[in-house]
Amino acid sequence: MGAITRSISNNLTTGLGAGLVKQVVTATNSTQNNVASTSFTDTNLTANITPSATSSKILVMVQQQIVADRDNEDAYSALRLLRASSVLETFDKAQWDEAGGVGAVKAGSISTLIYLDSPSSTSAVTYHTEGKIGATSNNGTARFQHNNETSTITLMEILA
Repeated sequence: MGAITRSISNNLTTGLGAGLVKQVVTATNSTQNNVASTSFTDTNLTANITPSATSSKILVMVQQQIVADRDNEDAYSALRLLRASSVLETFDKAQWDEAGGVGAVKAGSISTLIYLDSPSSTSAVTYHTEGKIGATSNNGTARFQHNNETSTITLMEILA
């Protein structure tokens, strides 16, 4: 057992081997951002990382606080992840609730998004999220970081 432990320890301390984490970047945002639009809008959750090799992969992990808010109607919010201006993944109904014809709908949760990207770059790479509400009628609004709750984006460079 000792030999295995030393072998793993030696690889970690020298930084050799594929699949190891080279660096981790985390950013948070706790400023409420209300989006009353059916067009994707920046949620102000952004992080930058500079990969050490073009062969590296970036593991993107997002925990985005979202509330779908609409009077007397079904409500849903959409969320998408971008690298600069390139859309990587879209979740059309990241937060969804059915009104059932009674009162205002206000439902929230933490939406988790995990994506493995291959940016093929050694320049700074920016990842961010955008969101929207499904319909703006009846005061439809997507609320990100509602009541100043914290959203988090973490970027991990994985060596190839």
